[in-house]
Amino acid sequence: MIGGNKVVVRSVASGSPKGTFMGLELDGTKSFKIDTTDIHEIEGGQIVRVHHLEDWATAIKQLSGRA
Repeated sequence: MIGGNKVVVRSVASGSPKGTFMGLELDGTKSFKIDTTDIHEIEGGQIVRVHHLEDWATAIKQLSGRA
């Protein structure tokens, strides 16, 4: 909890795409692993707002071999 009514959740997304993905032609042999962050705002015991971030620039670098 970051204070009051906000909760932060950090997670990791990964995959090995095959086909066209984010402008790249991939065969499934390359993979990516990125961080995601969610900030949940809670009111009255329910989530009323979510801010969600995903680091897709890092995924593109990893999949294109520029990481």
